[in-house]
Amino acid sequence: MKIATIGGLVVICFIISSCALIHLFDETNVRLLWKYKFEPGIISAVQPRYFAYDKEEEILYTRGDDELVAAIDLNRKEVVWDKRIRTFLNLGADIEICGDKVYIIRMETEESSSAVMALDKWTGEVEWEYRLQGKRPETGLAQGEGYLYVLDHVGYREGALIKLDKDTGEKIWETKGLKAFIYTEPVIDEERGLIYVTSRDYDDDDYNPTFYAIDKETGKVVWKYEIESKHRDDFATVPVIYGDSVYAATWFGLVVRLKRDTGEVVWKRRYFPDDSSVHPVNWGFGNRLQIYDDKLILMRPAGYIYALNTENGDVVWKAWTRYSADDVYLDKESGRIYVHNWGPEIRCYSAEDGKLIWMYEYEGGEGRVGGAPYKVGKYIFDGDTGGNFYILEELR
Repeated sequence: MKIATIGGLVVICFIISSCALIHLFDETNVRLLWKYKFEPGIISAVQPRYFAYDKEEEILYTRGDDELVAAIDLNRKEVVWDKRIRTFLNLGADIEICGDKVYIIRMETEESSSAVMALDKWTGEVEWEYRLQGKRPETGLAQGEGYLYVLDHVGYREGALIKLDKDTGEKIWETKGLKAFIYTEPVIDEERGLIYVTSRDYDDDDYNPTFYAIDKETGKVVWKYEIESKHRDDFATVPVIYGDSVYAATWFGLVVRLKRDTGEVVWKRRYFPDDSSVHPVNWGFGNRLQIYDDKLILMRPAGYIYALNTENGDVVWKAWTRYSADDVYLDKESGRIYVHNWGPEIRCYSAEDGKLIWMYEYEGGEGRVGGAPYKVGKYIFDGDTGGNFYILEELR
């Protein structure tokens, strides 16, 4: 018998022949307020994967697997509208809200081409769409100051950054000649007037994955940083800005800190699971890098959350998530990290030291693949591969 204390709750775990642990519903720290199951799509269940919140209307918008786009009234706990926009959604997709519109990316199917789509936030009806050249744009969107920024595939291993008017879908400019992208999205640096985008890698020795800083008014490349490596260093993550630097991570364990103005390398390090490991850790699957109190937070898909010292890259702490997981949600106000792994449970960790605060197992739930939970105030929103949507209330 083992006894463990988690956030003040004493959990008694008996070791049985299968070596499984008994997990309890943690009603002292969190409780389930509402569970809703979306009807499955044409191919499979529709996991509510990505979220965007309208604070004024208190409406939560979600983008799910296969075809789901929906609006949920949080006060009334009901689905306002549920649209099915046929696509093959993958880990790089996204949903954004601005003004009276919701923005998504549709990937090419037998019925339609890939496109950026603007939907009326009240009804879900399509207001405009901008056709993309790439069949499966494995990337997300960024929006700011009335414009959308989207990544596209425009040729063999070639990518482009496109700036669109958010109200009309009119193209303002397009920057071609960039290297192709995977599982990332543009990051807007309003202070410097830049857009940061990162590229994927290929097995060719002369194909170096690249980090670009692009002028958001003109679309011209201001600076770029190339990784010369024999490894498969896809930038399959979303960069983050902090202080005078921007941070990025690659699939083959590399983390790099660059000066925002020049792209000068402040530090770069490749991380391994332990000192005896030959192969590095992986950062990827659309993981959004995040910052908390001088710590860079990353999710390793193999099942560990890492916190790195932003100054020098040293590992401050790492926390095991029991099962693999793709991304985390960081609530900076409370200093807590939320993750739903590939199992039927959501976990909460301290962003300060990585200690597990609480865990909650969904009755009849399933795992989450891609994306992360979302939090507004004391309420946590989550979804799983079974098409279930959850609202949890954090009690302490």
